[in-house]
Amino acid sequence: MIKNNKKQDVELTDINTLEVGEETRFSIYPSPEMVNAIVEDEDILKWEGNKLIAITQGETKVRIEVHLKEQKIQFVKNIKVLPPVKAIFSLKETSHPRLLFNKHELEKMKRYLNNEDFWLKDNWTKLENIADNFSNEESFVIKYATTPYELEIPLPITQLAYMGDPPGFDDYPYWTMYSRAIEKRIKILSIAYLMTQKSKYANIVKEYLLALSTFTRWYEFPYRNAEGNLSNAHFTLGAAVGFDSIYNTLSSSERLIISEAIRDKGLKPLAIDIGNFDPHNIIASKQVAMLVGSLTIADKVPFLNKYINSSYEYLKTYLDKRLTTTETEGLLYTNVAARHIILAADVLNRVTGEGSLIHHEYFKEQLPEQFIYFMGTGEKNSFANLSDSFYKLDLMYLMAVFASTNNYPVGYWYLQKYENENPELIIHLKNQGTAVSPDEFYKKNKSKVFSKIGWASLRSGWGKDDHFLGFTSSASNRGHNHFDQNNFVLNVGGDWLLINPGYQDYVPGPGNDFTTGTVGHNCMLIGEMGQTKRGGGKISAQFISATYSYVEGDATKSYDVYLDLWKRKVLFIDQAFYLIIDRVVGAEEHPLNFLFHTQSKLFQNGKEIKVGTDVSNDILTFKGETGQVDFKSFSPQETIITLEEYAGAEKYGPYVNINFPQYQPKRNLVTLLLPYRKEQLPKIDVYSVVFNKGFVKLDYLYEDEVGILYDALDDEYYMDRTQKTNDLEFKAKQFHIRFDKETEELQSFAVISGSEVIWKQRTLVASNHPISMTIVHEKTKMTCKLTLNEETKLSIFYPDKPLVTINGDLYETRYNFTDSCLNLSLKKGNYELEIEREF
Repeated sequence: MIKNNKKQDVELTDINTLEVGEETRFSIYPSPEMVNAIVEDEDILKWEGNKLIAITQGETKVRIEVHLKEQKIQFVKNIKVLPPVKAIFSLKETSHPRLLFNKHELEKMKRYLNNEDFWLKDNWTKLENIADNFSNEESFVIKYATTPYELEIPLPITQLAYMGDPPGFDDYPYWTMYSRAIEKRIKILSIAYLMTQKSKYANIVKEYLLALSTFTRWYEFPYRNAEGNLSNAHFTLGAAVGFDSIYNTLSSSERLIISEAIRDKGLKPLAIDIGNFDPHNIIASKQVAMLVGSLTIADKVPFLNKYINSSYEYLKTYLDKRLTTTETEGLLYTNVAARHIILAADVLNRVTGEGSLIHHEYFKEQLPEQFIYFMGTGEKNSFANLSDSFYKLDLMYLMAVFASTNNYPVGYWYLQKYENENPELIIHLKNQGTAVSPDEFYKKNKSKVFSKIGWASLRSGWGKDDHFLGFTSSASNRGHNHFDQNNFVLNVGGDWLLINPGYQDYVPGPGNDFTTGTVGHNCMLIGEMGQTKRGGGKISAQFISATYSYVEGDATKSYDVYLDLWKRKVLFIDQAFYLIIDRVVGAEEHPLNFLFHTQSKLFQNGKEIKVGTDVSNDILTFKGETGQVDFKSFSPQETIITLEEYAGAEKYGPYVNINFPQYQPKRNLVTLLLPYRKEQLPKIDVYSVVFNKGFVKLDYLYEDEVGILYDALDDEYYMDRTQKTNDLEFKAKQFHIRFDKETEELQSFAVISGSEVIWKQRTLVASNHPISMTIVHEKTKMTCKLTLNEETKLSIFYPDKPLVTINGDLYETRYNFTDSCLNLSLKKGNYELEIEREF
């Protein structure tokens, strides 16, 4: 009996699913002298004439006996037989090419290239040069990011021999990069052939396809078959694209060899995932390959409906669930899965006319906005590396589809700004449109919370003078997630100043502990213990507006023991600075450590500080190449600040550790972040932070205006209590006001979960239920952002009879001339109001 050894001397290509009436032979390497199969239930399957024949629906075991010289080896397979599967789609496009392009689209692209003013004309020249290089190479090199290994692959390709795992790895996937390199070459050469009809490109594609057809399998590990394997998907996609593109150059025998290889080495092993709706990026990629491979040969090979129907149902379910799921594997793997799924959706639309996937709501707003809102600032197209991810992502294909298929103007902006020299852009940008920058497109909505996945983006904009804080408190517990709830990263002017380790180090030891563990993130340790559960976080509160935004994460459930509560609020004020407020309850008698990581230089009182240097509670400045941030912490309890490194993971940089050495039932930390570019000065001057009666109060000067902020450290404390100070009274969890320093003319205010604000003995707002709102006074009008959690009656001060629009519609109002108040009664929801004089 064959055991599950990684290296097997005898291999049986996986077969796991058939349809009634379908016949199949076993593919065995090396070729045996004789093969016999003993079927447990012969009513379901029959062994006849050296082939299996599916009789009726069901599932049965099959014992395959392989005779090699004097040796007899047995394999046992569970094979499922499906009833006859009817097609849910018919082929609209039956000629070739039909996957990446049809004939009409090819002619359209050629017309673009004949226009001397076409902005992507040089891209085609670069792409053809790449194709020429591929057609002339005698070998190519594969590099592996996580190991020092390099492989030189001689041409024509042959199946990679078994290689041992690098130290610290198990089942290292050498074939993933190998198959991706082959898929890329086939794709580029195929497009070059379609555009030029030069036979040299088609001949190299044919060489790749016939070589792949000789492989014994397209998955890497025989004992695992196609489970957890990406090479099967990449080889199938590459073979499908190549076969479709050069179909008219192939002989009938070559067409048969390649189409059967796509079926037997690609589709049949991938059938292991029929009915598997796991959203993992590897499963998504395999389902995509199953759909694209099937649509390539559906009019040439029978019994493929099961693959098409199953993968379509998977992809539809996947996209529907993306709108409501709490799961995310980070931007890298979101991109990997989405890129494949969009490819399948595009192919399905082109070949069958079924457009529900390519025009799915997920592709129109939610997915593109995840990438745009979690971009860095400045001139670099870098991204928040939350979970397993990198600063650099290849988004060209996604943005091209977002732009040209769903008319997303920010997609055109991204492509023109960052991808305009990418040779492959000309392949995927099927239509031309108007580019609009995210600052212009999103206007006042520059911050956004993705509540379901537990991510929040708080940013001033996307330009060189802007800053961005990305926050996560998520329930997602996938394998590529880290133990990092209530974590955040900060980018200023293009520099990542407060950072994540990014993609994990898979080798057991300090590197893995640091990159996946809480200690490697801007989070909290209880003593030396970090979070013990992936996920467990949630966005527990939020409010977003142009002048005042906040998000609150609750990571209490991410820790198994010791902790009653850890909530972290991030307040973003006047788009100028951030206030991070940590509230911890419990943790028994353990010290707390709040960590803030960086790879930037750190300065205090004009001197650079390094690990081992004494650190005081004065302002710390994190300095990047162009951006910097002033960092200052406050607490009513004793804290000790140090600069440390993690032994064995020093390459990831140091971290500031704010330690609470003494136990108290409730501990609070307030951290102020003032971001600005090097040649500039901070926009605010802080002159007071006070803890008093369950609130923290911040007083500051913002240019020529005074700002005052209150935040309730204890959620319960504010209830039914009116806070009074000088000319101000309010009842709320949070309150912020800004007024002119000289004239004291009111500029703006915000009230969060509040019901009353009185300023200079005048009621500015009052409500019968808690509301969250901001009001900004402009020259000729007053604008208001309002969130109601239930039907509410409220009054807003306005000195003259007003003209009111709510969410763009004129609103009939009641105005109280005696109190100069506008009275409103509104249902639960979010509202934007504009209030101006009626005459």
